[in-house]
Amino acid sequence: MFIKYFLVMSCVFLGGCVNLRSGDQFEQISLNTHYSQKEKAAIEKMNAVGWQLAIERAPISGFYNTNQVAVVTGGYEYSYAKGIRWIDRLPNLLQDTIIQVLDKTHKIEGVGYPAMGLNVKYRLILGLEKFQIFLDEKRKEQKAEIVLSIKLFDLKEMKIIDKKLFSAKSIIVNNQLKNIAKAFNKAFSQVMFSLVQWVLSH
Repeated sequence: MFIKYFLVMSCVFLGGCVNLRSGDQFEQISLNTHYSQKEKAAIEKMNAVGWQLAIERAPISGFYNTNQVAVVTGGYEYSYAKGIRWIDRLPNLLQDTIIQVLDKTHKIEGVGYPAMGLNVKYRLILGLEKFQIFLDEKRKEQKAEIVLSIKLFDLKEMKIIDKKLFSAKSIIVNNQLKNIAKAFNKAFSQVMFSLVQWVLSH
């Protein structure tokens, strides 16, 4: 029953009923972080580190290696949302945004890509486990769901010195297209707040 309901509502935020200018055009969404004042203060209180960090692009499977927004129904049906796209392929977008977020903390001596010529001490190895709209049939709701597995690799010791799983979910309010980006950015902000604290603790 919920699947039929969602297919109807897809005219609002996922399906071909979205009023686009042509069949080849769609609404593009990006990733942004929005911290609370308490979270901003917590980051500001953390000590700066005297090392540089390179962020590797996630080696992602074909399902996520696209600019299409992934949709998972009931944990086993995989598809893509219609009418919306990420502004870049998700692996590129994720790498670019994490670099920007960590750099804007002004707590790390240098943050960039592996080939930028930085005097890098650590590499952040990204693993993308989930980055999708999840349709929960039991609760009759849709969520933006993010799960990242992160490893910190010491280039001097040539070994992984720490690893952690970061996850967050956010409900897509009123099944509306405009709220998909809001839900993803809310979940992404939660993940990035935890990630920033974790990185700066080393």
